[in-house]
Amino acid sequence: MRGLIAALVLLASALPSLAAPSRSELLNKAAEGAAVCAQSMPDTQRTGDALRASGYGLDEATGDYRLYAALGTRVIVLITGQKPGSKGCLILVSGMTVPEAEALIRPWLAASDAKPMQTRSRVEKGWSGTLKGRPVELGILKEINLPIVRGAAIVVRSLR
Repeated sequence: MRGLIAALVLLASALPSLAAPSRSELLNKAAEGAAVCAQSMPDTQRTGDALRASGYGLDEATGDYRLYAALGTRVIVLITGQKPGSKGCLILVSGMTVPEAEALIRPWLAASDAKPMQTRSRVEKGWSGTLKGRPVELGILKEINLPIVRGAAIVVRSLR
């Protein structure tokens, strides 16, 4: 009986950690991923190392893409490209709304002195700016539908 009680106490103490992360936890983790990208891109190896150090795990690596996940697969950072002009970073949070994405992208906009630009249909808002002396495009994608997570996303792409 004591063993059963001890097991129940142990299970009860673990329950809070089994609960789904709060919205603020998800967005804070995404902000960490965005900060890593802003600090270490366009060096994709350095970005991957920094993401792993921040608690993201490499979930998938296919060709030019590296997908890192945190909090299960509720927060995704996708690093793209190995060639100049194709290097970028996309951050996606499960169920992220466009207003949440706008808040998440603000530090990048400020750091790049971004100016609004014309967008394509899938892009809700877009900007052009300069990060680390390199021209970049930044944007908010209305909806990304991956098999593991869906929602609005923010993206930055180096143009050289």
